[in-house]
Amino acid sequence: HALELSPQNGLVQATLGRIYDAREKTEQAIAAYRIALELEPNHPDVMFNLAVALDRSGAWSRAIDVYQQVLQINPSHAQTLSNLVYLKRRLASWQGLDVLSQRLRQALASGVQGLSTFALLAESVSSGEQLACARLEAARVKQRISGSETRFEHTARMPDRIRIGYVSSGFHDHPTSYLVADLFERHDRDRFNIFAYGTGPDDGSDQRHRIRNAVDEFVDMRSLNIDQMAQRIHEDQIDILVDLRGYGAGAVSEVFAMRPAPVQINYLAFPCTMGADFIDYIIADEFVVPAGCETNYSEQIIRLPNSYQPNDSTRQIPDAPSRNKCGLPDTGFVFCSFNNSYKITPEIFLRWCAILDKTPGSVLWLLDTNPDSGLAIHLKQAATVNGVMEDRLIFMTRQPHAEYLARYQHAGLFLDTLPYNAHTTATDALWAGCPVLTCPGKTFASRVAGSLLTTLGMDELIAASLDEYVDLAVLLAGDPDRLAGIRKKLAAARSSTPLFDMQRFARDIEKAYIDVIERFNAGEPAKGFSVS
Repeated sequence: HALELSPQNGLVQATLGRIYDAREKTEQAIAAYRIALELEPNHPDVMFNLAVALDRSGAWSRAIDVYQQVLQINPSHAQTLSNLVYLKRRLASWQGLDVLSQRLRQALASGVQGLSTFALLAESVSSGEQLACARLEAARVKQRISGSETRFEHTARMPDRIRIGYVSSGFHDHPTSYLVADLFERHDRDRFNIFAYGTGPDDGSDQRHRIRNAVDEFVDMRSLNIDQMAQRIHEDQIDILVDLRGYGAGAVSEVFAMRPAPVQINYLAFPCTMGADFIDYIIADEFVVPAGCETNYSEQIIRLPNSYQPNDSTRQIPDAPSRNKCGLPDTGFVFCSFNNSYKITPEIFLRWCAILDKTPGSVLWLLDTNPDSGLAIHLKQAATVNGVMEDRLIFMTRQPHAEYLARYQHAGLFLDTLPYNAHTTATDALWAGCPVLTCPGKTFASRVAGSLLTTLGMDELIAASLDEYVDLAVLLAGDPDRLAGIRKKLAAARSSTPLFDMQRFARDIEKAYIDVIERFNAGEPAKGFSVS
């Protein structure tokens, strides 16, 4: 009706674009934003929304151009700066990235709100800087609910079964669901009542159905607003609410800020503190958060006895297609790294080029989730600059999960990234029998692969420095017998160590849940502890 009254009104067109965005009609949103900008040129907020929509549609290069235009108009637009740095990393568009990253850190040091805590995980920053950014984001979350009257009070109660609520936008064909499905299925139903609150899409996948069947109650929250979500969780009398998203895409942090449950936990998908007084605990382990690092976390730390990360021990791995069908050469050692592209930094790519240069005939197999974006072109150009022929980089498009796992049979060694490690992808590789070589940093996100390898008893794959990382990769690629011994050890460790023992893992995390709810019921404040 507003359009009928005022078809040449830029505000109306911009609002229409936001409505299309909310309904996940991205192309219509882009069209509306473009019309709005024709009517009101250079409006920074509309341009920002257009860039976000272009980003979501896969038009990464065009999105970068629009983000850069926004910064020219408003150099202090913090969300634009964060999104631009993050997108340039995804596209491996590294020219000028150092300057933008430095601006990001300067904005953070100045206390500028709107910077993305998630995007910061891929930057070479300290845990203290991550905490500062998270606190700024937590403050913004609380500001967004300041007008709501929805708040809850909690008193001690002793239910027959402790009610655990898991909240995630990833309950579909998504890495989170592959990590938690086996855990959900193994929770002790005599002691726990498991709820899953889905805030993301229903893709009709087998994984979506598996999550639904793995819990006592699945609640599709997409049709509810923030207040209604919080009210539903409270009405379900959830004792412990677990945030499986943090500040990542699809987060509903405002729900947690309303405190619908007496105990609230940050876990798994956001490997960082949330800097929020509405989150009581973060689940970790001794490797990802070593003793003495507690001051970098607003939460109290629960340390599990083995790796904090659950995994799926039920997946079958089919036979791999031929090397030729995978785009690989008939001979030569295959290094791989199927991490998301934003984790590939110029510094780690330089090391990969050194590894290829010292391993004649080898290739590096990478993932390209958006083949039209130009990512492969940028990485091949970077390889050439570093003295490596571009044909030594092979790219795999996104595959169905089982077929993706099968392809690890052609890979000799997985090369991890820094400062943001492989997480789900590392366990994919290890489950499929491919050794993972990592170099831990000082932040949670940079130590996950080391946690997995420590739990497997394979510390020999944890390098102490990036120089050692390069030397070890070259050594293993050039010593078939040594690498065969490592692969044999990995095959045995898969069934003999705790990493893929989800029955044991479920009991460990349940001990933690019992401890925190008993502490609450006793009127005691949240306090960190290690599960024995």
